[in-house]
Amino acid sequence: MKKLAALLLVSLLMPLSALAGPGVWSYFVLPVASSAGLVGTYFRTDVYLVNPYSWKDVTVRVFFLPTGQDNSGAAHRDILIPSGGSVVLPDVLANTFGASGSGALLLDSSATSNSAFFLASARTYTGDANGTYGLTSEGISSFNEGGYVSLISGVRNGGGFRTNAVAVSTGTTTLSLAVYAYDSAGNLKGSREVSLPPFGHLQVALTDFAGSFDTGYLVWTCSSPNGPIGWAAYATVIDNASGDSTFVLDRVDDGYTTYRS
Repeated sequence: MKKLAALLLVSLLMPLSALAGPGVWSYFVLPVASSAGLVGTYFRTDVYLVNPYSWKDVTVRVFFLPTGQDNSGAAHRDILIPSGGSVVLPDVLANTFGASGSGALLLDSSATSNSAFFLASARTYTGDANGTYGLTSEGISSFNEGGYVSLISGVRNGGGFRTNAVAVSTGTTTLSLAVYAYDSAGNLKGSREVSLPPFGHLQVALTDFAGSFDTGYLVWTCSSPNGPIGWAAYATVIDNASGDSTFVLDRVDDGYTTYRS
């Protein structure tokens, strides 16, 4: 704990307006949780940061974005990564932020290390006497703009599996998004319109808006106009029997498949 405390250089409330828009030197580490699950499980997230520079330290500003709210004034911690080194933040919500629940972490080096490059990943897991299980996610560093369409493959909503569809924002305005669920034959099984607040994190269960299907995919759309906004979407596909999960990141429809040539 002494080593961890030394890494927590400062804890403040500040607006996130300086980080608005896609292309900033920041990462979402997704998903992030410290909360009880089904069947006696407790899921927690460990975060891994890497400084590839052999000749300088890098300080990363880490913001916690709780799900379902405007996070413009999110609390942050500054984490020092020594030159050529790495840092592990075990159960990051509980130990680094003194928090529980779920959401996203936004990590940024622009204000602390002149936008220095760094790596970020996370593992969200639970365990029992036989070991641990969960999912690993890489930090997201590419975000969609207003008017973009993105797709997510490999989702399931039935047959012993469930899926959570999630969107996150790096912008200062509220975004209008919609998510559509399709089965493997391309049949629309349901849709949901959502409002994503500034620097928000929002999760919806497919069981809340879509009919049952074995396998399929999701399509996310953003009807908000282009501007200083950024957003990304992902899904967690969960085995109901074991709780084991898979993290699937969206891919922007840069082939413009909704238009005939």
